Amino acid sequence: MRFLSFEKGTLCFSLDGKLGTMKEGQEPKKLVVDITTQQISNSEKFISIIGGVKKIEIFPKGKEITFITRGRVLVTSVEESFTIRIANTI
Repeated sequence: MRFLSFEKGTLCFSLDGKLGTMKEGQEPKKLVVDITTQQISNSEKFISIIGGVKKIEIFPKGKEITFITRGRVLVTSVEESFTIRIANTI
């Protein structure tokens, strides 16, 4: 048993790579954990945008920013951690 934690009468633990909880006088219960990930094949790549930004526009609601750098038109979310290329200027 690893990673023991106890709060408000519930013991949380890891055993054989599985997570579980147990209350006093009860049997342990296995926790079901769903982890959502991106697609297995990722055609995206990281590009450096340090410097070279030609133009920046903030969307009216302020949740996205569009900018042009190195011939690419990119949109980035200010709430999420992603940027996508929507067009090329060249």
